[in-house]
Amino acid sequence: LKRIAEEHTAPYLRDIQLFDIYENQEQLGSGKKSYALSFTFERVDRQFTSEELENLMQGLIRQYEKEAGALVRK
Repeated sequence: LKRIAEEHTAPYLRDIQLFDIYENQEQLGSGKKSYALSFTFERVDRQFTSEELENLMQGLIRQYEKEAGALVRK
């Protein structure tokens, strides 16, 4: 997950933290896990607009779905 984020949000990704892993076969299904991640993005020239951050996150979500087969809760 970290590699995907680094590849697709460079040069803006400053930090990614995994802060929770949830496993429950009854709720998620056999062999599935739920990961909670936080991202810190930074521009050195100015602040991000809300639209820019939304586009950055939507692109990252698409990559997680494509490359990792993730189902992202929205």
